[in-house]
Amino acid sequence: MNELITLPNYWSIATAAPLLLCSLIALTLIIERAVKLFTLPSLSTKSQTDLLCTSKKLSLEKAKQLLDSEAPFYALAAHQLFRYADESKSLRDDAVMLALDNHGAELRAKLSALVTIGTLAPMLGLLGTIIGLMRSFHDIGLSQGPVEPSVVAGGLWQALSTTAVGMIIAVLCLFFNAVFNSFVRRNLVAASTVLGELSIQMEIQNSSPENS
Repeated sequence: MNELITLPNYWSIATAAPLLLCSLIALTLIIERAVKLFTLPSLSTKSQTDLLCTSKKLSLEKAKQLLDSEAPFYALAAHQLFRYADESKSLRDDAVMLALDNHGAELRAKLSALVTIGTLAPMLGLLGTIIGLMRSFHDIGLSQGPVEPSVVAGGLWQALSTTAVGMIIAVLCLFFNAVFNSFVRRNLVAASTVLGELSIQMEIQNSSPENS
């Protein structure tokens, strides 16, 4: 054990390697999710407004053509909506909700890994802090006479640096997880609004005297 403690490079690598691995995985996940989410096909504000206005005129065929041409990320949910256009509203809404849940799960994929890394990184930093303090106290015990600052500097530097790195990784992971979740939630709400309005117009059309 004493031989291991006297090998500062060994302990530095042992504590830095997990943090480096966490940072690389987190960076890869952040870049991948950012590219996936921020290039997500969706309706423009104008198209969304046109779609809602079109549905209010009961021109559902035009609404379907607009959705097909724009091909937003919730195209499967839109397909389900028109597939069950002649069914009851509750059945139609359930089908759309299931499809939107699947879209949401796909968009939130890998975000739990960011939370895991954000939780794990401070613990790894704390481990590095404990090991750094162990090194410092061990070096103090081996020193003869007054303790010079240089004797404990290496261990304290390791203790503080690993804590700082662990906290930085955690903050970035939790921040981007919140940003991505907010982005997904906002887009799902927009999709639900559009599809819900179309479902209402379908119900109005189905219950009109012309379709009785």
